[in-house]
Amino acid sequence: MNLPPSSDSDHAPLSGMAPYDQARLNEMFGHDRQLHREILALFVTETFRQLDTMIDALLLGRMTEARMLAQEIYTDSANLGLGQISMLAHLAVNAGFANDLDGQLRLHARLMNALDALSTALEDFPAGGVA
Repeated sequence: MNLPPSSDSDHAPLSGMAPYDQARLNEMFGHDRQLHREILALFVTETFRQLDTMIDALLLGRMTEARMLAQEIYTDSANLGLGQISMLAHLAVNAGFANDLDGQLRLHARLMNALDALSTALEDFPAGGVA
C-alpha cells in the first residue's frame, strides 16, 4: 500500500496550543508536579503503543480497529486536558467513520508529532514536588 503524500501542514504543530494544560493537571491531581510528570509519561508510553497498533491496523485495512484506537486516545487525552492530541484524535475518529484512509494516515502522522512534542515538553517539565 502506498502512503499518501504528506504536506507541511500534516507535520506542523497546532499553533497556539500548549502540549498540556498545567491548570487542568493542577485541578485534577493537585499541585504535585512529579505526579503530573508521571501521569503524562504513562500517557505518552501508552499512546505511542496505541499509535503503533493503529498504523498496523490502517496498513492492513482494519479501519474499525484504527478508529477505536483513535477513540481511546481521544478519550484519554480529553480527560487529561491535552488539547492538541485530543483535537487530532477527534479528527482521526471522524476520518475513521468516513472511511477516509488517507485522512487517517495523515492524522496518525500529526498525532505522532503532537505526542513527540508532549514527550519533549516532559523533558523540560518542572521537577520537584508540590508547586
